[in-house]
Amino acid sequence: MDAPIFGVFFGSGFNHGFFKTFVFLKMKITVTYYGQLTEITGTASETIEVDGNSASGIRELLNNHYPKMKAIPYQLAQNNALLTEETVLTHQNIEVFPPFSGG
Repeated sequence: MDAPIFGVFFGSGFNHGFFKTFVFLKMKITVTYYGQLTEITGTASETIEVDGNSASGIRELLNNHYPKMKAIPYQLAQNNALLTEETVLTHQNIEVFPPFSGG
């Protein structure tokens, strides 16, 4: 069973009965790397703790921890869907893919 995600509601407005903003204080995420990213990170998977709850926060943390990743246009995914920078993380498992190529 995954560890729970703890958060706090932040803000004063309601939107259709829900708070407008939900901010996570800390979040533990299992990150799985593929392809050349396993060589750069030295691992196929690791658990990291992040502040915030956006894909851009994960990308910033990874780029700071693994500077060589900055040069690679990698993709983040959760629940079988690629993420945009604004995507709010809803799962504790994130996958990191190197650039795709086809033929």
